[in-house]
Amino acid sequence: MRAKEEENHRDELVTTIMKFRKKVGEQNEEIQELKDQSIERQISVIELESARMQMGYLKQFLPDNFNKAGGDNDALVLSVLFPRLSAKAKLLSKLVAERFPEVPGGTRREHVTKSHKAEQWANSARISYVMNALVAVCGQFESALVNISLEELSRLAQLQPEMSAQEKVIDSYFELLRQNRLDAETSLENMDKVVVYFQNVLSVNISMDCYDSSAWLKNICQQLSSGIVWCQVNNQRISFFLMPGSNDCDVSKMVNAISAELVECERLVIRAGKRIPADSRIKLTPQINDDIQSAIHHLARLALILHETCGIASVQINMNPELEGFESTRLKEMIHGEVEKINGSITLEKTYEPIGSGTLKENLTKIFTSLDDGSLDVNAKSENFPPVLERAHLRKQAAAEAEGLRWQLERKDMEILELKKTIKSRLDDISNYKLRLNMAEARIESTGKQDNVKMQHLEAKIEQLITDNKKKQMQVFAYLYIVNLLNIVFYFVKLIVALNLLMIMIFSEFDETMDALQKELKESERENSELKQMAKNFSRKTLLENIQRIESRAAAPQVQAASVGIILGREESAVLEQQLADSRDAFGRATLEIVQLRAQLALARSHSAVMRLPDLVCGPETLRTKENDTVLEMISKEVEQLKREELKYMVFVPNPSRSRHMQEQDRIRFENERNAYNYKVSALRNRLNHYWNETCPGQSIPNLFGINSQKKTPRVHGIRYGSQAFTDICNKWGVKV
Repeated sequence: MRAKEEENHRDELVTTIMKFRKKVGEQNEEIQELKDQSIERQISVIELESARMQMGYLKQFLPDNFNKAGGDNDALVLSVLFPRLSAKAKLLSKLVAERFPEVPGGTRREHVTKSHKAEQWANSARISYVMNALVAVCGQFESALVNISLEELSRLAQLQPEMSAQEKVIDSYFELLRQNRLDAETSLENMDKVVVYFQNVLSVNISMDCYDSSAWLKNICQQLSSGIVWCQVNNQRISFFLMPGSNDCDVSKMVNAISAELVECERLVIRAGKRIPADSRIKLTPQINDDIQSAIHHLARLALILHETCGIASVQINMNPELEGFESTRLKEMIHGEVEKINGSITLEKTYEPIGSGTLKENLTKIFTSLDDGSLDVNAKSENFPPVLERAHLRKQAAAEAEGLRWQLERKDMEILELKKTIKSRLDDISNYKLRLNMAEARIESTGKQDNVKMQHLEAKIEQLITDNKKKQMQVFAYLYIVNLLNIVFYFVKLIVALNLLMIMIFSEFDETMDALQKELKESERENSELKQMAKNFSRKTLLENIQRIESRAAAPQVQAASVGIILGREESAVLEQQLADSRDAFGRATLEIVQLRAQLALARSHSAVMRLPDLVCGPETLRTKENDTVLEMISKEVEQLKREELKYMVFVPNPSRSRHMQEQDRIRFENERNAYNYKVSALRNRLNHYWNETCPGQSIPNLFGINSQKKTPRVHGIRYGSQAFTDICNKWGVKV
C-alpha cells in the first residue's frame, strides 16, 4: 500500500516535471522568438537611420522649392501619410485587443459588478470602432490621391502640417499603451476629434467620384461590425447590471430586443460585405450614400447611449461593493438621462423609442438589397496616373530641360571664348596698323620741316606788321584821349558857370517868395484879428439888445427884434467862418510852396556835387562811369521798390474778425517782416556808401542817391486852427501865428 502510494507520488512528480520542462521549453522558444524580433528590430533601426540619412542627402540634391509649403515634399509626405495612418489604426486596435483579451466562456456577472474587466472590454471595442472609422476615411484619402488633379493635390498639400499633427495624436495613444497606461479611464475624445477632422477635410476638398467606392464600402462594413460588437458588449453589461431575477422587466425586454436587432444587423453587414464586387467598381447613388451615413449615425448614437449608461452604472455600483445590481426603474432612469442628452427632452415612458426604432436595420437592409441586385456595379475604369507621379514626371522634365539649357549655355560659353580670341587677334592687327600709321606720319613730318621754316619766317613778318599797327593805333588813341579830356574840361567849366547862375537865381527867387509870403501871412493875421474883434463886439451888442428887448416884455416887437438879431448874428458868423477857411487854405498853400522851394534848393545843391560826364566813351574815366551806371541803376530801382513798400510797414492794423491769438500771431509776423524790410534798407545804404566812396571819394552822399536816416516827422491827423499841432508846424517853418 505504501509502495503504491509512493509509486503514485512518483508518477505525479514525473508528470509535474514533464509539464515544467514543457513549459520551460515553450518559454525558451518564446524568449528565442523575442530575441530574434529584438535583433530584427535593431537591424530595422539601423536601416531606418540609414534611410533617413539617405533621404536627407537626397533632399540636398533637390532645389529649394521642393521643401516649400504646399510643394512636392508636402505632396509626397501626404501620399504616404494615409497608408501609414491606416496601418497604425489597425495596429492600435489589434494591440488593445491583445492587451485586454476575452476570457473563455464569455462575460459573466462578476466581470461586470465585481471587477473592471467588462469595462476594459467595452473600451477596447470602442477603440476598435473608432480606429475602423479612421481606416475608412484614410482609405478614401488614399484612393482619392490617385485620381485627383494636380491643383487639388496642391491644395491638400498645404494642409499637410495639420494632418501630421493629427497623426501625433494617434502616436500618443501608442505611447500610453507602451507605458501600460491605456485603460478604461483614458479619454478617447482626441481620437474622435482626429476622425471628425479627416471626415470634414474629405467632405470639403474631395468629391465622391474621386475615391474607390468598393474599398470604402468594405471599410464601412468593418466599421459597422466593430460598432455592433461595441453595442453588444455594452448591452450585455446592462443585462448584468439588473438585479438577479429581473428577467420580466421592461429593461430586460429592451435589452433582449436590442440584442436580437444587433444580431440581425450583424448578419446583414456580413452579407453586404460579401456582395461587394472585387473586380468592378461601385457607383454609389445619393440615396445609398444617405442610407450609409444614416446607419453610421444611428449606430454611433445607440452605442454611445449604451456606453454612457454602463459608465454611470459602473461608477455607482463600485461605490457600493455589496450591491448586486440595480432595479429596472433605476436603470431606466439612467438610460432616460443619456437619451435626453443625445435626442433632447423626452418622457420617461418613451425612453426606449429612440433606441429600438429599427432605423439601423432598415438602412442596412436597403444597402444589402442594392448590393444584392447588382444595380450599383459599373465597369472597371482604367487606373489614372497618380498626381504625385505626374509631378515627379514634370520635375524630371524640368531637370532635363535645365540640363539641355546648361549644355546650350556651355556651348554659348565656348562660342564666346572663340569670339574673344578672334577679337584679340583683330586688336593685334589694329595695333600693327597704328604702328605703321605712326611711322608714316613721322616720315611726313621729316619731309615737311623745310616748309615749316618758310612758314615760321612768314609768321615773324606778320607779327612785326601787327606790332607796328598796334603802335599806330595807340598813338591815335592817345590823341583822341587828349582831345576828349579837353572836351570834358571845357564841358565842366560851362557846367559850373551855369550852376552858379542857377543858384543865384534860385536864392533870389526864394528870398522874394519868402518875403511875399511873410507879408501875406502878416496881412492875413491882421485881418483875422480885426474880424475876430468885430465879431466879438457885434456879438456883445446883439446880446445887449436882446436882453433889453426881453425886459421890455413887448411880445410881438420883442419876437421880431430877437429873430432879426439872431439872423444877423448868424449871417455875420457865416461870413467870418468863410474868411477863416480861406485864410487857412492860403496858409496851407504857402506852407506847401515853402516846402517845395526848399526841396528844389536841396536838389540843386545835390546836383552841384555830381560830376557830369559825356555820354560817349572817350577815355578811361567815361568808360569806368558807363560801367558803374549799371550798378547805380540797380540801386535806384531797389530804392524805388523800398519806397513803394514803406507804407505797408508804417503801422500794424489788426483784423477784428480774427481771434486774439491769431491777431497776436499776425502782429509777430508783421514785426518780422518789418525787421526784414529795415535790414534791406540798411544793406542798400551800405552798398550805396561803398559805391559812392569808389566813384566820388571824399564827397558827401547827395540826397538824390541817398536813403536818408532822418527822423520821420510824426503824422498829425485832424489839424485845426489854434491847436498845438498847428502852432508847432507854423513855428517849424518860421510862420508867425
